[in-house]
Amino acid sequence: MSEAEETQVKRRQYIASLRSRILAAFIIGAVLFALLMSSISYFTVRHFLITERQATVLRQAFTDAALMRSSINQGDASIRDQISAFDEVDGVHAFLLVGQKRYRSNPSASLSTIPLAMRKLVRQGNAATQTFLVKGEPTLGVGLRIASAQASFFISFSVADIARTLRALLLALIGVSVLLISGAAFAGLRAARRAVRPLAQVGEAASAIASGDLSARLAHSDDRDLAALTDSFNAMASELETRIVRDAAFNSNVAHELRSPLTTLSATVEILQGSSEQLSSEGREALELLSGDLNRFRKLIADLLELAADDERSGIRLEAVNAAQLVRKASEANLQQLDAELVIAEDLNERMMLADKRRVERIFANLIGNASSHADGLLSIEAKCLGDDFMEIAFIDRGPAIALQDRARIFDRFYRGSASGRRADSQGSGLGLALVSEHVAVHGGSVRLSIDARGGNCFTVMLPLEGVLPS
Repeated sequence: MSEAEETQVKRRQYIASLRSRILAAFIIGAVLFALLMSSISYFTVRHFLITERQATVLRQAFTDAALMRSSINQGDASIRDQISAFDEVDGVHAFLLVGQKRYRSNPSASLSTIPLAMRKLVRQGNAATQTFLVKGEPTLGVGLRIASAQASFFISFSVADIARTLRALLLALIGVSVLLISGAAFAGLRAARRAVRPLAQVGEAASAIASGDLSARLAHSDDRDLAALTDSFNAMASELETRIVRDAAFNSNVAHELRSPLTTLSATVEILQGSSEQLSSEGREALELLSGDLNRFRKLIADLLELAADDERSGIRLEAVNAAQLVRKASEANLQQLDAELVIAEDLNERMMLADKRRVERIFANLIGNASSHADGLLSIEAKCLGDDFMEIAFIDRGPAIALQDRARIFDRFYRGSASGRRADSQGSGLGLALVSEHVAVHGGSVRLSIDARGGNCFTVMLPLEGVLPS
């Protein structure tokens, strides 16, 4: 993965993370608000309903207890008539304990439904209320002591209607909460997209500039907060474009200006070489050194002109070509003097790509030349499809492997690693692999260095493919 691709992946991850945090803030806020309001509403209504029902039940119980006291004074028949009247009200049961006698409003009702602790409290002369379950239904019980008759009176009221009301209220609150959270998530998503959109635009413009489109700019924003960012970014991009173009023009002008004295020096060296027999041994040795440096200087000028053209993004001529044929042509033009193997996968014969032939041939020439100059030659060139979108070309040399400390900077301009500073190993300009990286980047691909299992270096070039040839 190239540096530009890694930058783009990191940018997407950052934007996605920021969007997620904004969305999470909206959702968490909505959840907390819904939970708070629902809890307050539910428990407030519950307290009101239960408190109101308890007050009503207590008043009714004291009234009924007074009636039962009068019935006890009138005899057993009056007691039965009075207590049976409770059976006319749905969900209400009454029990009366007078000495060893037990009275109940309904034959199917059982005194055992009244909790034992509640019965003990009433026998001790206390009034008691308690909520309990009778056959799965919530029931409110009230117990009173009729002291004058040494009797205990219990009455139970079903509060299933309150339970149903609270259950319906709970379902309604859950539904409202779900709608509230969904609305908050939708609003949060829109807010996150709106907040991140300027960052995405900045990232896209920065990626475009990094890929060579120096004209990329941000659209003017009417938002005062974003306008400062937009203007600053555009000013920075304009300054960067101006500086890059100026530097490229400077490099090009310097290289062109050096060609004239280079031509003169070359002609002078040729004349000296023609009469080298008349020179002393020291003179011939100096002439050989001068000739070697002149050749390196000539290559350096050519590489500088090529880099200047790449910096200006000029001379790019893309055309549709067959991928396998392009690899074969670029390889055979440089493999004639080398004992190296060319391996092209069969599926590559059917794939098309948009490429600048001259630049692709320069990629091959530089990598093959690098293997010839700095390794023991090239072992093989292996080309294959990498998925549906890319072609992978591996240039494997015979070694020795490039030192670990040099691998990170091997594609930097003018970097020659451990050879830098040693005249005997200074035949390279330090621009060959930098040009490879430039040519590959122009095509939207990437290049990386790894160590082959056989001990040599493996330069892997990835170039995008376009499609499949029609059958």
